Amino acid sequence: MENKNKVLICIIIFVIAAASLVAITISSEENNNQSADFGAFTMTIPSNAQFEQINSSSEFAETYIDNENSIMVSFLNSSYIEENVQNSTGYTIDFKEICTKYLEQMNLTKLDESSNSSNIEFYNDKMISTNGNVQQGYAGIYSDDNQMIIVECPDLDLVKNMTQSIKIKV
Repeated sequence: MENKNKVLICIIIFVIAAASLVAITISSEENNNQSADFGAFTMTIPSNAQFEQINSSSEFAETYIDNENSIMVSFLNSSYIEENVQNSTGYTIDFKEICTKYLEQMNLTKLDESSNSSNIEFYNDKMISTNGNVQQGYAGIYSDDNQMIIVECPDLDLVKNMTQSIKIKV
């Protein structure tokens, strides 16, 4: 009987320690991220990320880069592009369809990664690092009828977390 009590106490202590470890891990992950405002959308980024806007045409495209973490975020205003093509040429295009065909032509491998949205896809990608070397990377692509957002980074988990945290401003 006394041994059963010792075993029970050990089990209780183990469960409490495991629960504490899980809570600390979750808290640590939350503290390593912050929300960032990219104008048309917000996204969760690493707390040490410092994005610099490297080009801008606020009408249709913006690109941001964080050299420290090798992350690039690109925003394309699909609606603006489609409307301008329509107004300039009279032709109607589907920007999302054109981009999808372009990605297929680049021979990027679509990853079978689960997503919380049908608007998100993940791809293997080749990235040019800040020192000019080509390295393995990943791309998360959020696209809907109005915009396309591309997140590129060598860390698939980071790409997934950032892409799935995208919130479009209305």
